[in-house]
Amino acid sequence: MRKLVLAICLSTIGSGALADEANQSPHQVTGTVSAVSDYIFRGVTQTWHRPALQGSIDYAHASGLFAGLWASTISEKVVAGADAEIDLALGYRGTVNGNWSYGAGVMTVYYPGGNWNRMKWGDKPDQKYDFTEANVFLGYKWLNAKYARTLTDLLGFNENTGFSGSTKGADYIEINADIPLADTGLVLGLHAGRQDFKARLGTIKPIAKDYRISLSKSFAGGWIAAAQVSRNTNIDFFNGTRSNMNENDTCDVGRRRFVLTLTRLF
Repeated sequence: MRKLVLAICLSTIGSGALADEANQSPHQVTGTVSAVSDYIFRGVTQTWHRPALQGSIDYAHASGLFAGLWASTISEKVVAGADAEIDLALGYRGTVNGNWSYGAGVMTVYYPGGNWNRMKWGDKPDQKYDFTEANVFLGYKWLNAKYARTLTDLLGFNENTGFSGSTKGADYIEINADIPLADTGLVLGLHAGRQDFKARLGTIKPIAKDYRISLSKSFAGGWIAAAQVSRNTNIDFFNGTRSNMNENDTCDVGRRRFVLTLTRLF
């Protein structure tokens, strides 16, 4: 969802703002607060298909360095023992000739209180869900590609939690397009991604592909409304997922979903 907000911010920068760039401070701090009907991460619900509250604060320097904090409510049914996700990001972004963009960063995802041993069924190990991944990206105008690779086990997936081995080095490749539609204020978003976990779960090798199409619009006062349809194609891995709180409670966490978002920029 942050990508939708960022796309609209970039597409609504006027020529007057560009003209005043030299007079602006080299330091910029921005924030958002959002309400979403479902929090989807790489095509998979993190809220058991329930609503979520989200917020962010980001710092950017004129040199291209940036830092960000983003948080969302989640469900213990997805991450045992945790009801929130907190992402911390550091990196660098640059541009060439106003059309090309590039960058690299590191992001750590925390799930306060989250641990596999807090599941209400089965014998689970003392294993946190937290993970860190590095990423690089390259963009041209409204089109960009990004590659991310985990520096730790992804979500605690390893031989202790039922996988054939470590998922350190799991990679995610994505292509995104955020296309401003003339002077309507609308932004059409297109996304395709591929996650390779680098380890098997039983007989299943979780290579998951996800897709998303979205439409968003900015309004006076810093408001943004968005709608999206997304899904994950690995039904063998994600369909019939059992809740961490009750093994008889199941959900198709990667199924096609229609999601609404309302965001306020600060």
